[in-house]
Amino acid sequence: MACKVGENMSKTDDLRKMITEVVEMNQGMKMIELITYLVVKLANDERMINSDVILAIIENMEKKKELVVINYVLPQMNYRLKMFILPKGTQIDVPSIVEVGGVV
Repeated sequence: MACKVGENMSKTDDLRKMITEVVEMNQGMKMIELITYLVVKLANDERMINSDVILAIIENMEKKKELVVINYVLPQMNYRLKMFILPKGTQIDVPSIVEVGGVV
């Protein structure tokens, strides 16, 4: 990946840029894949960046509309919330929503 950690940039700025680049390069990805990629990529970073920090930055980026986050629950895994991250500006069309077990 081309993103390098700049000396004058904060940890948050570095991660925001890296997250944006990775999501755009992959044209969207599962949250778990994004976090895993970043934790591995930053494993030797002296700033001790962990998954909680990454998740907080992604949530902040979603609030600021810098990313599109889709939350979903699969019928066979209704105990787990899954998330898919898409680049800013992505348009989503869900033509039909199937009601399963009283949940829409």
